[in-house]
Amino acid sequence: MHGAYQDRESKAEILMKNGEAWRIAFSSVAGRRPLKGKKLDEFTLLVELKASDIVRRWTGFFVLRRHVKPEVIFPIAELYRGKV
Repeated sequence: MHGAYQDRESKAEILMKNGEAWRIAFSSVAGRRPLKGKKLDEFTLLVELKASDIVRRWTGFFVLRRHVKPEVIFPIAELYRGKV
């Protein structure tokens, strides 16, 4: 999963074990400056809170070959209130 803001971008790799999110590894994207500060914190929170849903959707699309409706999550404040 990629998170971008202005000219910065970072990615999160969700490692799976037994079909579930097990660990999340964050890294930079080649040729782009990484997210930093509050934007990196928000991206980290988003991935941690949505990891199970991301794995479910990834499995549905890439393994089961099902259509997965795209989802744009904004603003991050909705995550804090548990609405996403």
